[in-house]
Amino acid sequence: MGKKIWLSARDRKKIQERYKVSAATVSDALNFKVNSLLNRRMRAYAMNFLHGMIMESED
Repeated sequence: MGKKIWLSARDRKKIQERYKVSAATVSDALNFKVNSLLNRRMRAYAMNFLHGMIMESED
């Protein structure tokens, strides 16, 4: 099962601007594809400040 953090496009854009990264980097972070320090910070910001929701998939 895979995890994803759901955010609106507007909130994804906020993360992109705040951390100065590409849309692909934000997508990788929110889809738990990469586990670097920056990606963990982006996920924490998404959950704590942008009220993202964790979605479980049965992949």
